[in-house]
Amino acid sequence: STWRSFQRISLPSDLPLPTPSTSGQSPTEPIAKASPALHSTLSFFPVFIARGVGEAILNSYGSYIKISKYQNMKILEVFMAIFNIKQGGAIPSTISVELLIEFVLVVLGIIYPSRKLGKADGQSMVTKIFADLKDPMDAKEVLYQLNSFFPALNKILGNKMRTYIFNRESYVKEASIKTLSFTTSLKENSNLLLLPLLIPQIPTTAQLQRLYIASTDGFSFNRLANSIKYYPNDIVILIHHSDHSAKQEYLIGIFNEGEVKDQLKFGNGNVNNAIFSLFPKLAIARTYGGKGDHNYCYLNTRHIDNSDYKRGLAFGGSLRKARLWIDGEFPDGCYLESRDNTYELKQFLQSPELNIKEVEIWGLGTEESLVRQQEMVVMDAKLAEQARKVDKKAFLEGDFNKEYLLQGTFAHTKDKH
Repeated sequence: STWRSFQRISLPSDLPLPTPSTSGQSPTEPIAKASPALHSTLSFFPVFIARGVGEAILNSYGSYIKISKYQNMKILEVFMAIFNIKQGGAIPSTISVELLIEFVLVVLGIIYPSRKLGKADGQSMVTKIFADLKDPMDAKEVLYQLNSFFPALNKILGNKMRTYIFNRESYVKEASIKTLSFTTSLKENSNLLLLPLLIPQIPTTAQLQRLYIASTDGFSFNRLANSIKYYPNDIVILIHHSDHSAKQEYLIGIFNEGEVKDQLKFGNGNVNNAIFSLFPKLAIARTYGGKGDHNYCYLNTRHIDNSDYKRGLAFGGSLRKARLWIDGEFPDGCYLESRDNTYELKQFLQSPELNIKEVEIWGLGTEESLVRQQEMVVMDAKLAEQARKVDKKAFLEGDFNKEYLLQGTFAHTKDKH
């Protein structure tokens, strides 16, 4: 009921916001006003609550990473800009790299309360997010980059703040959940925490289920394919590629929404699929939102001679040439191209050939998902066995087979008649 009462509040577009004092004295003028855009984008979240809770959480995490009061206010101004709240001219035209690092750490601190990240983690993430990093950065360019890379940033932050206000118990519970813990062979994997911001379909409290790790389960396409067949939920695939000529390591990822079926067509995934890079740079190729081709994902485990239906796992492209291809002879024959008509243009690698050192596949379902997957595997085995028995019976009962292929095997049956 308290939440509904806040939802009914209608704020004037020129509502002044109180300014926390940075010198111990009372503020004299507001530095921000709620814009009309706020009421359309965040009508569920009154601006004074966003400001108040933002300050409370910022102060908490500010003390952790030793942010000055001045820097704290500047970070809050960037926060307000993310929430489409105009700053009345107070938002700076440039943002220092130091401020940007602290801002990233504060954002991740709000989303992952149980994680303790240091400035080295923030530095690593900032260098991956902003390809052309210069000090200071243009504020508009920073906001553009953040919004293009992380389209759900304001929604995620808003939901976290809403939970912080109205359901503190749930917020504390979420904080205790072990979130997004991959075992990638790359040492620098703190940027994996950016995945829920990069791909909104991945929840920040995802309980990842280990489906396949090549180094322990074996570099076998059959094992890789069987790990995702019949799994009824979204999956994340991480590929550790090593480019020896360039002396560079890469962490490439794929997000596929929904079940991956073994079939002779591109019938898996949807417009929310994405191919991305987390190391050495952050990059993402989303789909064209249904305006391009619909070849999101293909899986075929059968070998068919002289056929376009190749044995392998594909994302984008066509049956003849995929955008990202994991071959039936995995780890050999795999590649990642820079363009196709399903996923956005993006060059992730200097050369398309993949030299795969590790592959991890993680499921975003529940324990019930694994149970259902196992049930389907057992059912599939029973159907295959039943089909073999039917084929054998039909073969043995055929008159032509008895007479010419099996020769005298059934001679005793003729004598009896």
